[in-house]
Amino acid sequence: MTSKIKPDVRFPAGDTRNIQFRIQNEDGDDVDLEGVEFTWKLQDTRTRDEVLSLEDEGVSIVNRDNSIGKFEVRLDTTVTSDLMPTDYREVLQVVTEEGDRTTWIGKVLILEDG
Repeated sequence: MTSKIKPDVRFPAGDTRNIQFRIQNEDGDDVDLEGVEFTWKLQDTRTRDEVLSLEDEGVSIVNRDNSIGKFEVRLDTTVTSDLMPTDYREVLQVVTEEGDRTTWIGKVLILEDG
C-alpha cells in the first residue's frame, strides 16, 4: 500500500528539523510500532536519486513512542545546509515483524537559507 504523507514539509536550508510522523490504521487507531523497522529517504524529484537517508550521519529517528505510533525523523543542520533550494520527494517505508510493508510518499520543500 502506498499513501501520501500530509502535510508537505517546508523549511530553509541549514535549519535543523524534526519531521513528525504518526502511524494509524484505516480506522484512525494508532499503530503500535514495537518491532517495526523504518526506512526513510529524501530523493531528487526528477531523477529519484537518493539525497539523504537514515543511513546518513545527521539523519536519525528521535522521539519514538511505539505505543501511540509516533516518531520523528531528525535532520541536523549539517545535512540540510548542503541541500539545494528545491522540492524533494520524501519516502517513508514501514515494515512490520510479519513482513508487511507500507510506503508513504510526500514532498519536502527546501527554501533558500534565510
